[in-house]
Amino acid sequence: MLEIYEYDQTEIDESWFDWSGGLWWSDFEEAGIEKCFVAFLGDEVVGFQTVNASYDCVAIEAKYKGQGIGRALVQESGCYRPDRNECPEFWAKMTEEFGN
Repeated sequence: MLEIYEYDQTEIDESWFDWSGGLWWSDFEEAGIEKCFVAFLGDEVVGFQTVNASYDCVAIEAKYKGQGIGRALVQESGCYRPDRNECPEFWAKMTEEFGN
């Protein structure tokens, strides 16, 4: 069962994100990150979403594509707008589903 928790920078173990191919950014202040949501499948970290002060998504990544992890992160965080829209189809779908 997928579970999502909110963490601050001091609570995170960077080894959780070894699978992200360098997409994890550990310096929250430098990246403008205010919140971080981490998705777990059992003990395995399978995704993350970082959010800035304007409540835009700085980054969202899932270890397994097409499994609903990204959608679950957006639903839990309430953050459905990207800081940079690098995947227009995904964000259009998230805005339609969760936007005002």
